[in-house]
Amino acid sequence: MLLSSSSFLLPTTIASRRKKGRNSSKRNEVKCFSYASHSSSFSPFKCPTCAKPLTKHSMALRCPNEHSIDIAREGFAHLLTTRTVTGDTREMVQSRKQFLDSKTFDFLFEEKLKREVLEAVSRCLESEEKEENADDEKSNGIKSSNSEKSEKTQHHPEDGNTNSGFKVGPRRKKLEAKKRARAEQALEMKNNKRKEEEEAEEVVFVTIADIGCGDGYWLEKISRCLVFGENDEVVSLRERARKRNVRFRFIGIDASKEAVRVATKRMMITTTANEDERIVEEKVNGAEFFFAVADANDVPMEDDSVDISLSVFAPRNGKEIERTMKEKGTFLVVSPSPLHLQELRSNEAKERGVICLNIEDNKSERVEKQLKELTSLAPIESSSRSYSNSSSEIIERAVPMSSQDVQLLLKMGASGFHQTDASLNAARNYWNSNNTVAKTSASASAERGGGEGVGVHEEPLHRKVTLSFHVRAFSKQK
Repeated sequence: MLLSSSSFLLPTTIASRRKKGRNSSKRNEVKCFSYASHSSSFSPFKCPTCAKPLTKHSMALRCPNEHSIDIAREGFAHLLTTRTVTGDTREMVQSRKQFLDSKTFDFLFEEKLKREVLEAVSRCLESEEKEENADDEKSNGIKSSNSEKSEKTQHHPEDGNTNSGFKVGPRRKKLEAKKRARAEQALEMKNNKRKEEEEAEEVVFVTIADIGCGDGYWLEKISRCLVFGENDEVVSLRERARKRNVRFRFIGIDASKEAVRVATKRMMITTTANEDERIVEEKVNGAEFFFAVADANDVPMEDDSVDISLSVFAPRNGKEIERTMKEKGTFLVVSPSPLHLQELRSNEAKERGVICLNIEDNKSERVEKQLKELTSLAPIESSSRSYSNSSSEIIERAVPMSSQDVQLLLKMGASGFHQTDASLNAARNYWNSNNTVAKTSASASAERGGGEGVGVHEEPLHRKVTLSFHVRAFSKQK
């Protein structure tokens, strides 16, 4: 799950906590490396110039045509070849990070996105299990056939006679039987050992790519859930993956260099395991992280290389998603519904100078229609969805927010490109003017009016903002 100068994996820190005394502890950060059997030169990206596969050489990525791309100190690659494509500004990225770190949007992950990801990973494991069972059946068939042929060609003097006509005594027959049993046992042990070695070398990865990952918040939530999650469902899923030598590979792509830089730093996963537990945990939960600055309209990844693609509040290119996804892969789309931030798009808010972009009423249907018409991506029906005839489900909640929260919310999304100091001040004044004020007191006597209001102060009761999202799941068909 980790990256160093000898690996293109993101440098992830495992923190170990060593207690000193009963009530004190000290955090000791220890850098370690991904327990992956493939070469450390591996890279999931392709050259943006010639589309050949990229491999890592020291702190650079190179293709067979000798095109070279430096790897940033933080561990990401810059694969944009044009300056016409620009992502979010530094201020927008920092606003998004500050707002998302408040966990205001976490209900979206807990109520829906987490469920969709776990179901998608389960489908990947089911596919792997079917392939493994098919290979085992084929292998057993070949083994049985060879055994029958061997049985026919071998001569066992069970009747007490040899081909030469000499009589073989019972002691000789017993020795011959023991010799054959030992040979068969040794052969079986050798085959089992070779099979275990092959399985250890053939690590299978479930690849999860966030196209338009922004500051990496959602990819971090997903990776923490899959790698370190402790509820029964996640533990069971991880155990299924471990038995089949399946690991997780996380890839983040965004056009904003600042966003990718922040996303890379987010993947500094920490745990409180001691050093011995850390080594074991790393081997069991080994994961890989790769990040690149790239255009979502020209994703620098190989065809049929992604199991699960994400597009959370990001522009998407259906054809590129389809190209990079494996057959039967899952594409998860999260976008705002028309009710999202409706309080900030009201006529009164506009009159007061608040800038918040409109959301078309049929956006969800339009996105679904485009994917159906332009790609082979088809909606996934699920019993957990509210609407049996639609791939879309709305997750909605009204959340109290301060004027500072509202300003961050306006700066972090697409509306952030249009914000000015005047519009942000207007948003603050508009929101504060609509907040109700409640009087509270520190004592009962003050509440009854005693002591000339000593201990009485005013606290704003923040208005609620509607957060409403469409969540849709699609699968790549043949």
